[in-house]
Amino acid sequence: MAIALSIEEARTFLLWRHGLLGDKFASITDYVKMVSCVQYDPVDVCGKNAELVFQSRVEGFTKTGLYEELYSKRTLVEHFDKNMAMYLTTDWPKFSRTRARHQNAAYEVQDLKGAVLKTVSEKKICTPKDLDLTGKIPWNWQHTSRAKAVLEMLYFQGEIGIHHRMRTIRYYSPIQTLISPQILKETDPFSTDHEFIKWMMLRRIKSVGLLWNRPSDAFLAIPGLKTEARNRIFSELLASGQILEVNVPEIKWPLYLATEDESMLVNSKGFQPKEGRMEFIAPLDNLIWDRKLIKALFGFDYTWEIYTIESKRKFGYYVLPILEGKAFVGRIELANDQKNKTLILKNLWWEEGVVPTLERIARLDDCLKRFRNFSEADTLTILDNVKKTIATK
Repeated sequence: MAIALSIEEARTFLLWRHGLLGDKFASITDYVKMVSCVQYDPVDVCGKNAELVFQSRVEGFTKTGLYEELYSKRTLVEHFDKNMAMYLTTDWPKFSRTRARHQNAAYEVQDLKGAVLKTVSEKKICTPKDLDLTGKIPWNWQHTSRAKAVLEMLYFQGEIGIHHRMRTIRYYSPIQTLISPQILKETDPFSTDHEFIKWMMLRRIKSVGLLWNRPSDAFLAIPGLKTEARNRIFSELLASGQILEVNVPEIKWPLYLATEDESMLVNSKGFQPKEGRMEFIAPLDNLIWDRKLIKALFGFDYTWEIYTIESKRKFGYYVLPILEGKAFVGRIELANDQKNKTLILKNLWWEEGVVPTLERIARLDDCLKRFRNFSEADTLTILDNVKKTIATK
């Protein structure tokens, strides 16, 4: 039997589950265990996407702490899940089929594989500059050097991994030096592609908390997931008891919840935060992977305009949603001037009907202070055009 939820209960569950209401998560890995993966994006205007995700719901989060999890402790690994993402290193064997697809792909630089692997093994840590290769080839969205292309190919295939990053540069090492032998020797746990895809679908439902059976960005990079396959997998997950149907009167389509999250849903009902809390949300945050669902649940229409030409942008290049309590109340455009250790507040837009009261501005001020610390900035500069927007009423 389907679970009936009010729209308020659905909102509360999602925000509570994501550590955006009530207590924050105690650690980076605690949150990743909850949501399976966090999407990686290299653009750094006021923090990279994964950093922005963690800063909003992990207690005491620092960029250094994430670096340590990835490149010192290696509890997390960067590879393909929802596009490029960070996930628990213990999940590496489960993505054998993802890496195999790249092994079988007709890469133009495939013939260089053996020689470059030998070089990486000898050097132990390697960048494109360490390879004696010249020329450029078409690659992804642009032309790139053959050296960079062959290293990326080997990375996609799982032959090498990221030893560390320095700014935008990846330093690669043989995967055997980065992931424990115990994990590497584990075999693919899925007997068929269908079982693997079904596991990925359930994983994405857990990543968001509630999802519907509709085309969704939450299902990006799941191979072969057309409508027929998606319908079949939802039916199978329901029949096996791995997901539960959830009905919200204001939403036309049923939503689905991982069965293991049912107790959390029960515990979240009726939860009321002691006081309003404000957070800036990442553009590729797990909570808002499905923008249409967020609009249906919260009445908040968000587009990440980084790929929108400037003349057609409604807000700005890199704008973050502002969450206050259980509502999205605005959008903010921030830039981190790392050279001068200054966080710049460039623009602020309140949602229609949202009034900048004394209490709301106090929460904004607190959020900006926390964000400045996260940004490792010494000062906050508010541009003149913003000052009128944050004037209290």
